[in-house]
Formats: sequence, structure tokens, C-alpha cells
Amino acid sequence: MHVTKRPPKPEPGDIVRTDRFKGLFRYSYIVRGIDTDHVSIWFRHHPVDRVYMNAIGVYLQAQVLEPIVYAKLLEEDVLLLHAGGVASTEKGFLLPAYGGTGKTTLSMSLMAAGYKLLGDDLLFVELATGRVHPYARPCTSSPTTSATW
Repeated sequence: MHVTKRPPKPEPGDIVRTDRFKGLFRYSYIVRGIDTDHVSIWFRHHPVDRVYMNAIGVYLQAQVLEPIVYAKLLEEDVLLLHAGGVASTEKGFLLPAYGGTGKTTLSMSLMAAGYKLLGDDLLFVELATGRVHPYARPCTSSPTTSATW
């Protein structure tokens, strides 16, 4: 990931985008090597980063980095699932849902009932085995285990 005043000239196969985010900010970037193991992203410097870096961080994570991570993981038969998850020694639950719909609240309630937290927002799921792993993103509580369904 490069934040630069002048991205390189686009090459054949590059993904070149200019997007308006939240109707306020216009961001430009180039993704190169999406079909390889070495993806590069050039994000054009935006003046708002001096006063509102959070707007850029949210955009980069949700609109650029995570979709690339999702695609590259699927190539390896791993799904990055937007879900909460809890497990006990006998069973586990995945709670796929949109943000703000109660994944964290339900996960915390199930923890109070003795379940261990896998994650409250994003989880890795190995498609071949069904094994679930926490995503290394700050959670409301620390992930404590992995589980197989």
C-alpha cells in the first residue's frame, strides 16, 4: 500500500478507480497484480488526511483493502465472513449479519452463558474443513479459541 501524490501510470491489467465516499470525499487509487500473489495499491494522497484521517482509513479498509483480502482468501478456499461467533466444547454458533444488528450483543450474552468468543465482527472460515478462526481485528473481547463445525 502506497499513499502518494502521483500514482504510477496505469498498466494493462491494473484496476483504476476514482470513487466518491459518503458523498463528501473523492478518492483515487490503482490496484496492480490482483491476479498474482503480490498485490500493490497506490492511493492518491487526499488533502482531508490532515484534518480527518479517519475518513480515509475507513474508506481504505472497507472499500479497498478488505475486498482484495476477501478475493485473495477465496482463492485459497478461505472465507472472511462478516459474523460474530462463539463456541463451547460441544457446539458453536456463527452469527452472520449486517453491522449494527446485534452480533456483539448476542456474542456477549452467549459468553455470559459459558461460550468462548471467536470474534464479534469478522471470522475466517476454512471452506474445506469448516474450521473457524478469529480475524486479527480488535474485538470487544479477546478471541479465545477456534472451532470446527
